[in-house]
Amino acid sequence: MSIPFIKDCSALPSTAPDEHPHVIDIGACTNQDYFDGDLKLWDAVATMLYNISPSTLDRFLDTTQKTFKLIQSSANASNEASLVIFKKDNEVIVMSPT
Repeated sequence: MSIPFIKDCSALPSTAPDEHPHVIDIGACTNQDYFDGDLKLWDAVATMLYNISPSTLDRFLDTTQKTFKLIQSSANASNEASLVIFKKDNEVIVMSPT
């Protein structure tokens, strides 16, 4: 089963080759099978940034910006999680420090 991508993100077209990032159409993913083998880290990062806001993804993709940093934290009664996305020039680091 191939992962469905949104078609309205001109910066990351759904028809781009597999080695290019895409924004996953989360609403069309009705089954866990979508994520059992084809999921790419770059697609997950692009999807998260787009779902925060399309302008957040645009800032990440902006080649005139030398750096980008996003720290996303979530806490509830049972756990706390953080995700850091850092870009400097063409290098991207994704990590969970917690």
